[in-house]
Amino acid sequence: MNPLLLDRLLQIGDLFQKDMARAFEGTGLTTARVHLLWVLQHAGPSTQQTLARLCEVSPRNITGLVDALETSGHVRRAPHPSDRRAVLVELTASATEKMAQ
Repeated sequence: MNPLLLDRLLQIGDLFQKDMARAFEGTGLTTARVHLLWVLQHAGPSTQQTLARLCEVSPRNITGLVDALETSGHVRRAPHPSDRRAVLVELTASATEKMAQ
C-alpha cells in the first residue's frame, strides 16, 4: 500500500474519532455503545446474537452494552414477532433522533 495513502487513511480515522467524540460529548456514551447504536440504526431491530456478530464482540459483551443502553434509554428489548424465545433490540425514538443528527 502506498505510504501516503496509508497516512491519509489514518488521518481520516483520527478525524472521524474526534468528530464522534464531540458529537456524543456529555452523553456518557462510550465508543462501543455508539458503535452498537450505529449498527442498530443501519441493521434495524436485531437479536443480541446478530448484534454480537455485526459488532464482532462476544455475546457476553453485547449483553453488557445492551443493558447499559437500555438503562440510559437508548434501546429497548421487544419480543421477536416469530420466535417467542428470542428478543429484539431496537432503538428508542430519542436514540433514533440522536443518531440522525
